[in-house]
Amino acid sequence: MDRKIQPLKFYLLGDFKAFAGEKEVGFPTRHSLALPVFLLISGRKFSREYLSTLFWGDFPETQSRHNLRQTLYLISRSLASKEIILSCGGFIQFNFRYPLYVDVRDFETLIKEGDIKSLEKAVDLYRGDFMEGFYMKDSPEFDNWMNFERERLREYYIQALEKICSGYYESGDHRKALDIAYRALRCEPLCEKMHLLIIQILFEMGERERAMKHFQAFKKMIQEELGIYPSGEILTLIREKIDT
Repeated sequence: MDRKIQPLKFYLLGDFKAFAGEKEVGFPTRHSLALPVFLLISGRKFSREYLSTLFWGDFPETQSRHNLRQTLYLISRSLASKEIILSCGGFIQFNFRYPLYVDVRDFETLIKEGDIKSLEKAVDLYRGDFMEGFYMKDSPEFDNWMNFERERLREYYIQALEKICSGYYESGDHRKALDIAYRALRCEPLCEKMHLLIIQILFEMGERERAMKHFQAFKKMIQEELGIYPSGEILTLIREKIDT
């Protein structure tokens, strides 16, 4: 390994950031940014043919191979090392023996641990969607992969918030449960489970008018966005509260 290279840090949740030590790393092209991210998250090696097709599938083979070589050169120049992206026997992979931090890895580890404290740490790592605002319209196969990862990690985030919210609710801490539920809706505004919980909590806190306003706003939103009505579970709750 190059002695001068500092530990690398990749922040992929939210807008992309990368650091070598304390110095922020910039990548000159979208492809030179996308390729190391793909290798980092995939966690395995890929053939040159596969990567050439993934990123430059619409190009002739000779041109796509040339583009891959050029992109690997740009990456090594940005990272100031040829020891981070390894190429051997026609295969390319990230060197995971290199000192490395990736927020997505920590996020997934904490999600798998599953207890409330770990989940709270996980959601604090979630600054935004995976590679937020980054797209590769000229590489549709990569874009498809990235959108899949984006949805997968967002679902983990929403599920974690749901578990945290339920934990606070069951322990009687309605204020914290409400805060977490609203946080979930900022990411997934149409999540009916969170709307139901908010309405239920507001009723239990004695805020009847606020609960009804939230229900009416939710009802209007899903009618306009999805052309549907609230589920029977929410309607049953509302009828029960109106009758009491």
